[in-house]
Amino acid sequence: GPFTVTLIVTSNNGCVDTLNQIVNVFEKPVANFSASGICLDDGTVYTDLSTVGGGATITTWNWAYGDGSTNGTIQNPSHNFPTAGTFNTQLIVTSSQGCVDTIIQAVNVLPGPAALFTADDFTGNVNQVISFTDQSTNGAVSWFWDFGDSSSDSTSTLQNPSHVYGAGGYYDVCLIVTDINGCTDTICQTEII
Repeated sequence: GPFTVTLIVTSNNGCVDTLNQIVNVFEKPVANFSASGICLDDGTVYTDLSTVGGGATITTWNWAYGDGSTNGTIQNPSHNFPTAGTFNTQLIVTSSQGCVDTIIQAVNVLPGPAALFTADDFTGNVNQVISFTDQSTNGAVSWFWDFGDSSSDSTSTLQNPSHVYGAGGYYDVCLIVTDINGCTDTICQTEII
């Protein structure tokens, strides 16, 4: 709040003068944020949680993501890290009265799985059993297959499923894999029947 500061000076001759001046002391902001989206290819979304009292507002945000990229200046940015790892993200906030606070938090970015599969025959025949083999890496724990047709069994959650196509055509077979942290990856390949 405002405080009255009084300065009283006395000269060598005993003369006195007084000056009263109002000094405003503002509340310092408290920088804080959360980060979500821990998977490398999903992008990390930052949510500003900074606060300041005394009727002030936060007016500027300066983000340094810890990976050498260009700093961000919006309140709630999204950032794609170039690699997996732990990055020390810094947020500097400035209040409407010019007061500043800084916070640094470690943000873990996980590599996620890498989807990959093969088929025993990418150019099969109608009513042929086509076997698909998961070759995903980096710890996939669940699989979702879409075989690209409209049959009653056009999807599967097996790791290594088989499928029969009832009509000729070009079918986009897609595999979505998920790891223990909920990170996902997708790959699609064309099956010709």
